[in-house]
Amino acid sequence: MGKEKDTLLSGILKIMIIFFASTIALLLVFFFMMRFIIGGNKIEVPNVIGKSFREAFNILNQKKLRITVDGHKYSAELPEDYVVEQRPGPGQKIKADRAIKVFLSRGSETGTVPRVIGQDITESESILRAVGLEMGMVARVHSDDYPQPGTVMAQTPPPNIKIERGSKVNLLVSLGSYATQVSVPDLGGIKLQNAIRMLESVGLRPGNIRRQESALIREPDVVLEQSPQPDDRIEKGSTVNLVVSPEMTSGETKTVVFRYKVPADPKDITRSRRVKVILEHEGGSRVIADDILSPGTSMEYPLRIMGKGIAKIYIDDMESPMEMMDL
Repeated sequence: MGKEKDTLLSGILKIMIIFFASTIALLLVFFFMMRFIIGGNKIEVPNVIGKSFREAFNILNQKKLRITVDGHKYSAELPEDYVVEQRPGPGQKIKADRAIKVFLSRGSETGTVPRVIGQDITESESILRAVGLEMGMVARVHSDDYPQPGTVMAQTPPPNIKIERGSKVNLLVSLGSYATQVSVPDLGGIKLQNAIRMLESVGLRPGNIRRQESALIREPDVVLEQSPQPDDRIEKGSTVNLVVSPEMTSGETKTVVFRYKVPADPKDITRSRRVKVILEHEGGSRVIADDILSPGTSMEYPLRIMGKGIAKIYIDDMESPMEMMDL
């Protein structure tokens, strides 16, 4: 009786195991069949990036997919109305009749080239970057028109034209004025003030001025030595150092010689001219000449003066002296 019961239970257990195994197997088969059936209805998304909107529409339509424009973006590579982006992306699987969202190109983003001529190169770079442009090649040359080094003289592309953002603007930048050389004048034996005027007339400046006694020259304020030497070539704007005889002691009396050559009238070089010379010194002032003289006439007068003196030369009744000469 007990054996029969055990045999019955064992048979029931086997049947139940077979039933559950069969059920699981059927469920797995059903799952994979449904996946295959559903997957078989999906479509692989084609790549329409780089296609015109019309081409993209036709390609997607053939695949039973729709197209919608989701926006526009600037593109330096693709012209206007070409697809620059799509969602879902190429290769993905979706159901038929789904919409593919695309972004179309606006073309290249452009900006207006600003004018940086006359600006410092550092400031110019900041101006260009502020509008989405970059500084390109920089060439440097000397220029008297742009004496300040680092100043932009020219640019390409020129101002106010439209170019793509990110483009480069090439600049021509000044190295400053040309280094002009001049010849140093001979200042030996000349009064200090006259020597300074001669230096300034050729674009030079007085440098260090040192006083020194001279056994040969007793006259005060006379240039004894100079550096650089006469006729040396130096850059315009340079300085010339001078050694000068001692200044005159106030109240000291001396004899000097006034020398002057009557200049010609530029409008009529043969016309005689009225020349009036006034001497001013610590002892007072007086007229030492007032004559009608021919052009080229040399005037020479020995004068006794006290302290420092100056001769004021008036030509043809000028209200202001044409020339002033230290004595």
